[in-house]
Amino acid sequence: PHTNATIRAILEELRSKKRQISQKRLYNKEEQLLGFTLEESGLLASEMMELSNVPESIYFDWMHSIFASGGIGQYELNQFLLRIQAINPNWLSQIERYDAEIITWPKATAYHKLSLEDRLRKKPNKHIKMFANECMTWILIVGVWAEVRLLPDGLLEAEVHCFFLLVRILYLLSKESKTFERLELLEALLLQHHREFFALYPEACKIKAHWVLHIAKSIALFRVNLSCFAPERLHKFTKHIAAFCFKNMPDTLVVR
Repeated sequence: PHTNATIRAILEELRSKKRQISQKRLYNKEEQLLGFTLEESGLLASEMMELSNVPESIYFDWMHSIFASGGIGQYELNQFLLRIQAINPNWLSQIERYDAEIITWPKATAYHKLSLEDRLRKKPNKHIKMFANECMTWILIVGVWAEVRLLPDGLLEAEVHCFFLLVRILYLLSKESKTFERLELLEALLLQHHREFFALYPEACKIKAHWVLHIAKSIALFRVNLSCFAPERLHKFTKHIAAFCFKNMPDTLVVR
């Protein structure tokens, strides 16, 4: 794990490489390999580094790491559905009927109807197009359908097993404060899912696949199960202002 000392050593190494490497493309590759961007006016290069206590002060949000755009849940849902569709194209509409006819959702569930066909992206390195709460909803729907339709016939066994791990992770994270009671299980599930996800969908393994491994540790360290669902609901206020702002949007939002 990185500490203040190792971060400073990495930044010093980047300064040295920046003096030695003239081609910006090659230097950018060095930054990528080390996992840091050298920004002399940034927090990591300033005196505030000690006070900020990076990286111990970073909380890894499970909503964005798993279920929001670019999260591993969106990648897995997209790739799993593509493999289901490859076996039988009609199964997508069957999954949608499960939502409409078999599963009963609470009235407070914020869920918008959508077509899976329209949301899918055909490439093996792409994630599905939907909001985080929609992604969580569809993971549950597809999980129920897979248990009834795929599991008995032994179809896509590895994919189904990995997806069921994702469903269990979703269940534990959704328990809010009760998540503390199962932190060891959560960490074990995250690690097992990480390994199976990499084996099944190597082209879909982006940076958030690594961030996910920090989720259980963040919950244990800060003693609170946080996500960005609640604070992002406050975006409605700024979006209402922005909808009627046609010039100097940032200044207008700050003034209001």
